[in-house]
Amino acid sequence: MKLLALLFLTSYLFFACDKQGYKSFTETNEFGEVVGEADPTDWIADADWKSGIEDLIASECELEGIGNSETVAVYPAFPNPATFSTTFAANVEDSCLMRVVIVDKYNTVYSKFCRHLIPGNNLLDLDISSFALAVGGRYRLYYAFLDESDAVFYKGHGDIMHV
Repeated sequence: MKLLALLFLTSYLFFACDKQGYKSFTETNEFGEVVGEADPTDWIADADWKSGIEDLIASECELEGIGNSETVAVYPAFPNPATFSTTFAANVEDSCLMRVVIVDKYNTVYSKFCRHLIPGNNLLDLDISSFALAVGGRYRLYYAFLDESDAVFYKGHGDIMHV
């Protein structure tokens, strides 16, 4: 009986509790249009990140030429799911720095980089075929926008699926 209860609990935890909410993602076509269900937790500002994420995303980036943007609009990666590449788009009012880290549900880092963004629309093409992602795997792209004092003024995440 105890074995049956343990088996039930293990099955429940496996199927009902996803470590970081990787069960859904916002499906988009090659034009950036949402074509499936949108994950309401993707591509929006996050108030808090799970413990350890800020350490993963931290990196040495050149801050020269960075402004004081405070307004950010982030758009879902497209296409998603993706085979070879996906594009992440952000619109900022002033130049700023964006840090990105792509992880799996165990926080294994597959890519980590910084980009200087210019005022207006910024498209970041991600060659996911070079990240050694598993086909059928879902991955989380954490992003943080920083001002000239290296302070984070906007952070969030979006989930991508590699097919």
